[in-house]
Amino acid sequence: MSFAILIPAYKPDPRLVHLVEQLSQACPAPIVVVNDGSPAEHDPVFAAVSHFPQVTLLTHPVNRGKGAALRTGFAVIDAMPAEITSVITADADGQHSVADILKVAAATEQQAGTMIIGSRQFDKDVPPKSMFGNTVTRWVMRLFFGIKLWDTQSGLRGIPRRLLPALIEIPYDHYELEMEMLLVARRHYVRLVEIPIETIYIEKNRSSHFKPLLDSTRVYFVLFRYGISSLVTAGADYLVFILAHLITQNVPLSMLLARIVSVLVNYLLLKKWVFLSQDKIHRTFPRFVLLVAFFGVLTTLLIQVLTGLLPLTPLQAKLIIEIGLYLVVFLAVKSLVFLKSADGV
Repeated sequence: MSFAILIPAYKPDPRLVHLVEQLSQACPAPIVVVNDGSPAEHDPVFAAVSHFPQVTLLTHPVNRGKGAALRTGFAVIDAMPAEITSVITADADGQHSVADILKVAAATEQQAGTMIIGSRQFDKDVPPKSMFGNTVTRWVMRLFFGIKLWDTQSGLRGIPRRLLPALIEIPYDHYELEMEMLLVARRHYVRLVEIPIETIYIEKNRSSHFKPLLDSTRVYFVLFRYGISSLVTAGADYLVFILAHLITQNVPLSMLLARIVSVLVNYLLLKKWVFLSQDKIHRTFPRFVLLVAFFGVLTTLLIQVLTGLLPLTPLQAKLIIEIGLYLVVFLAVKSLVFLKSADGV
């Protein structure tokens, strides 16, 4: 087998033992189980799992989150022999059948270098919190990142091994890592392909540790990072202008210095923190500067139009226009500067 199976687990029940037993009987692939700081009463489940010769059991002393458990497993698998060319991630709560896990594994082997997503169909029987999370995330990924997937939150995925070093470096410990994983795949020119799997919700998904409000906020954290980067950039612009004006007493020079610093700060934040771009600076920075110049000219023109039509001060008009262009600028930056698609989507 050229793949390894990774199962993060927190407070599992005997269904995990049953799953591992079936997998060990169905294929000889190594299985990595990560105990993400489960309470002691779950130790018998992990003890039973560890008895299977294919299993490597890893343990976090405290609960750190699904993302941290995945990264721990990725690091161990990345150190395995070179014949392991992909990783299949699956949930521990019985939502993924052995047949579907092997189906995703087969597709991953057949389509080398592609990330395979086990895609569930959502109907009236789906628990509300699962329907909510998937629906909102589906549209966020489509509108803001151009990623057209039906099931963006599926935990059943086939991941090319070459992505593991980048995934290990994602600095998030919870469910937001699974969204970032899709963005990282796109940045590394890895195609995203969905294949249908069975939709299984046991006891209306009560065993899931997904918290709709908190974890949805974490999942969409990339958008918050963009907002924070904008605020930091504005603060840098204002601070440099004040300091430069105190020193030079020259308004045009102070504005120029402030704008140069703010552009550099904004670029570095977007590249390193918001979009985690791997593109070379000599390719992205000129495009970024041109985009900043374009939107600067556009904002100036719109301020003149708005102040001519409405009783607004230039500052009020500027604020309205920048709020209105906020998402437009985000989409332009991600699609024209930092985010390039491997599959043309």
